[in-house]
Amino acid sequence: HVTIADVAAHVRAGSPLATAAWQRAFTLYGPGWTDPMFPKTLEESLSLEHDQERLGITISIALDANFRPVHTSFTPVITRPDNSSYAQADERMVSDPQFKLMAEIADGIQQGYFGGHSLEWESLLDKRRDKGPRSERQVKSMHMVATYMLLANSCVAEFFSKSGLPFLYRNFDETRADAYATYGVEAKRHTALEGNGLKGAYCHFTSPIRRAPDYFNGVMVHYTIGILGSIEQAMQQQCPALETKALHRAIWAQGPGLLASACAVSDNPSTRNRMRLHKDLERVLTLASPHGNTVTTVPLRQIASTLQVPSQPLSKPQLATYAEHINALAHAPEVRAIEKLNARYDRDLDRMEVVEVSDKDALASMSREKFSLMLQSAAATGIMKRPLFNEVMARLRAGTFDKVQDGFNIFLLAQHHGHNQWTALKREVARQIKHEPAVVNALFERLERYVAPATIHQHQVLLPGSDEGHETLDPSRVNGALIVMRSENAPEVAAPFYSVGHNKRAALSHARYSFIEHYAFSQLQPVTQTAIPNLLYAELDMAGEKKHELLARMAHGIGADLVMQELMTDMGYRTIIEVRGGELMVSIRTEAEADNPEEANQTALRRMLRNDAFKTAVGRQQDVAREVLNPQKVLEDMLADRGGAVKFEIPSLSQKGATRHRAVAHVTADGNTRHFHGAGPNVDRAIRAASVKALAAFDWQIGTDTPTAKSWVSDMAKDPHDTGKDMFAR
Repeated sequence: HVTIADVAAHVRAGSPLATAAWQRAFTLYGPGWTDPMFPKTLEESLSLEHDQERLGITISIALDANFRPVHTSFTPVITRPDNSSYAQADERMVSDPQFKLMAEIADGIQQGYFGGHSLEWESLLDKRRDKGPRSERQVKSMHMVATYMLLANSCVAEFFSKSGLPFLYRNFDETRADAYATYGVEAKRHTALEGNGLKGAYCHFTSPIRRAPDYFNGVMVHYTIGILGSIEQAMQQQCPALETKALHRAIWAQGPGLLASACAVSDNPSTRNRMRLHKDLERVLTLASPHGNTVTTVPLRQIASTLQVPSQPLSKPQLATYAEHINALAHAPEVRAIEKLNARYDRDLDRMEVVEVSDKDALASMSREKFSLMLQSAAATGIMKRPLFNEVMARLRAGTFDKVQDGFNIFLLAQHHGHNQWTALKREVARQIKHEPAVVNALFERLERYVAPATIHQHQVLLPGSDEGHETLDPSRVNGALIVMRSENAPEVAAPFYSVGHNKRAALSHARYSFIEHYAFSQLQPVTQTAIPNLLYAELDMAGEKKHELLARMAHGIGADLVMQELMTDMGYRTIIEVRGGELMVSIRTEAEADNPEEANQTALRRMLRNDAFKTAVGRQQDVAREVLNPQKVLEDMLADRGGAVKFEIPSLSQKGATRHRAVAHVTADGNTRHFHGAGPNVDRAIRAASVKALAAFDWQIGTDTPTAKSWVSDMAKDPHDTGKDMFAR
């Protein structure tokens, strides 16, 4: 008995989910990721999880004394699996009598049915699902699973090939020049399995959650259960004396022939077809009552004439269309590329096994080229054993590593966040490359190629006070740059702040380092949250009067007034700077105390130039793209486009101490008003937080016209003749 998940009991043929299944064709497995065929929540509820009640289909295969299949039957069941890992199964094959028997039967099947051929089980099981570290791969239990999987798929295919019902088979003829495995509605050769001693028809049936052909074949299995169940019920009613189990075995032993004759009568109720069905029923009766006592008492002609055969849920032309699409998708360049990635990942795992047996001296004596390959495999798999970590850190500190190749592997390829060893290595690389523009540029260019098809764009702006016509070291002319990464159906991301420099080249160089650093530590964020940076005016060699002049010019640019007060206090001197009016909703105030007035002035000026609210207001005046300014402007523009509006309320202003500033965004859209609260260390941050919350809710509320908000089922169901390219775009 082999029990699998009964997906067809949950997903009706012809439903949007079924349509999506054949369009997606299969679950994609890549290194560290999965793109499921069915929605993840449905997949989880269908999977045969340990000790959880689930609907299943049991394939019962009667074997003769030589372990060859005699006949096959299908039974819907409610199952509560007792699952084991491969490692646990290997242990139970030694200690558990049931597992011992399972292993013995598997050995018998291999000798009797497969002719003693050694199964190439690694090529038969799904590597992406079943593969783990090599130490956990258990050959005996995996060999047993492969045996039962092959047996079930083979017997199911043989059953349907004899019945003549529509079905999807798995074919492969390696004698052809363009040979590769395909699905089809005709049972042909599968030469790869013939090498394992298996002859006849073959299909995919045991994985209906992750493969569309298995699901559709499951739909046809349900159809056969319904027809043969109706025949069994009619015969049992007409002859109660028949032993129930004997009748059930007899019907399934004649199952393919019964199905063929019953469907023939349904298509054409001719006398010839009815006689054929009558003879098949006689064979069933003979098998069910071997002594012949009840043969003459059952009105078989009446059963044959009154049998109602439902229409087939799937037609042969329909399945042929599905097969053509699935074959095209399975061999599409994008899928082939994923297969290559998986093969490379497997090689990386193999390479990392060397670390298990390598000592400190072996790693230290490894050539730079070989060590780079080792490091690349470590970055791809996430495996970082202590001996390798120590050697990497030693080479980093000694400067005997390739700053571009090894730097890319550690800093950018390795995305194992939260892993202390990788974090420590990344920090060391960041320290060493920060002031090497050539290395930063080389890493940035490699990252551009690596993230494709996502694209990286460089934005440059002249920040407040700059003279667009000249590049100069005059501190009042400061250039800003921001690197943005764009990918389909995902928000644009960037570093949290613009980078700045005295000229465009310097700003861009700083921006590139900032981008790769934030990418390395997974700190990129939506550009709607990117702020105008601390402009670093306070760090420039600039006299206090020039700073004051610059600040006044910036305030004037947004129509605001600048007020500066110098006061004497018991502690020394205090300077208060306030920018008010113009585009500012509330005035912005900074102050500083010092032992002398010059220091108090400089500190207050520096604080104003770094103030988030002031920078944002100035940035709007500079007409920088709204996506990279702040969420408040994005929210205002989005609502304006849709006839809505937003008003901000500031319940708490500049209070000192631990008090956080609060803001409320009153958003009116579609005649309804909703309120979103935000908090932050200053008013601008509070408004920003409230706007971010409003944007999230706003997108959720009216964003059904955007691709990311659409149901993936309706999106997949748009075009039944789609070649599958959209799947990769998503």
